[in-house]
Amino acid sequence: MIEIERINIDKINKSKSVFLYNMLNDIRTPMNAIRGFTNLTLVKDMSQEKMVELLNKIKLSSVYLLSLIKDIFEKSRI
Repeated sequence: MIEIERINIDKINKSKSVFLYNMLNDIRTPMNAIRGFTNLTLVKDMSQEKMVELLNKIKLSSVYLLSLIKDIFEKSRI
Protein backbone atom coordinates (compact mmCIF):
# COMPACT_ATOMS: atom_id res chain seq x y z
CA MET A 1 0.00 0.00 0.00
CA ILE A 2 2.78 2.45 0.88
CA GLU A 3 4.62 1.62 -2.36
CA ILE A 4 1.50 2.40 -4.42
CA GLU A 5 1.10 5.76 -2.65
CA ARG A 6 4.75 6.60 -3.30
CA ILE A 7 4.36 5.77 -6.99
CA ASN A 8 1.24 7.95 -7.20
CA ILE A 9 3.02 10.83 -5.48
CA ASP A 10 5.94 10.45 -7.90
CA LYS A 11 3.52 10.57 -10.85
CA ILE A 12 1.83 13.69 -9.47
CA ASN A 13 5.17 15.41 -8.92
CA LYS A 14 6.33 14.51 -12.42
CA SER A 15 3.08 15.87 -13.89
CA LYS A 16 3.54 19.12 -11.98
CA SER A 17 7.12 19.43 -13.20
CA VAL A 18 6.14 18.81 -16.83
CA PHE A 19 3.29 21.32 -16.55
CA LEU A 20 5.56 23.96 -15.04
CA TYR A 21 8.27 23.37 -17.66
CA ASN A 22 5.75 23.71 -20.50
CA MET A 23 4.20 26.85 -19.02
CA LEU A 24 7.58 28.50 -18.54
CA ASN A 25 8.47 27.73 -22.16
CA ASP A 26 5.14 29.20 -23.29
CA ILE A 27 5.75 32.35 -21.22
CA ARG A 28 9.26 32.82 -22.57
CA THR A 29 8.12 33.25 -26.19
CA PRO A 30 5.92 36.36 -25.76
CA MET A 31 8.39 37.80 -23.23
CA ASN A 32 11.19 37.56 -25.79
CA ALA A 33 8.93 39.13 -28.41
CA ILE A 34 8.11 42.03 -26.08
CA ARG A 35 11.80 42.59 -25.28
CA GLY A 36 12.89 42.32 -28.90
CA PHE A 37 10.22 44.57 -30.35
CA THR A 38 10.79 47.11 -27.56
CA ASN A 39 14.50 47.21 -28.40
CA LEU A 40 13.65 47.69 -32.09
CA THR A 41 11.39 50.66 -31.33
CA LEU A 42 14.36 52.39 -29.70
CA VAL A 43 16.25 52.46 -33.02
CA LYS A 44 16.76 55.98 -34.29
CA ASP A 45 15.44 57.12 -37.66
CA MET A 46 12.49 54.71 -37.65
CA SER A 47 9.38 55.69 -39.56
CA GLN A 48 6.24 56.33 -37.58
CA GLU A 49 4.49 53.57 -39.51
CA LYS A 50 7.15 50.99 -38.57
CA MET A 51 7.07 52.11 -34.93
CA VAL A 52 3.28 51.71 -34.78
CA GLU A 53 3.63 48.23 -36.29
CA LEU A 54 6.16 47.22 -33.64
CA LEU A 55 4.07 48.70 -30.84
CA ASN A 56 1.06 46.70 -32.04
CA LYS A 57 3.18 43.54 -31.93
CA ILE A 58 4.25 44.40 -28.38
CA LYS A 59 0.60 44.90 -27.44
CA LEU A 60 -0.44 41.55 -28.96
CA SER A 61 2.42 39.74 -27.23
CA SER A 62 1.52 41.26 -23.88
CA VAL A 63 -2.14 40.29 -24.27
CA TYR A 64 -1.07 36.73 -25.10
CA LEU A 65 1.29 36.67 -22.11
CA LEU A 66 -1.43 37.85 -19.74
CA SER A 67 -3.75 35.18 -21.12
CA LEU A 68 -1.13 32.50 -20.44
CA ILE A 69 -0.62 33.74 -16.89
CA LYS A 70 -4.37 33.73 -16.31
CA ASP A 71 -4.56 30.13 -17.57
CA ILE A 72 -1.73 29.10 -15.27
CA PHE A 73 -3.49 30.57 -12.26
CA GLU A 74 -6.74 28.84 -13.18
CA LYS A 75 -5.02 25.50 -13.64
CA SER A 76 -3.08 25.86 -10.39
CA ARG A 77 -6.38 25.99 -8.50
CA ILE A 78 -7.37 22.56 -9.80
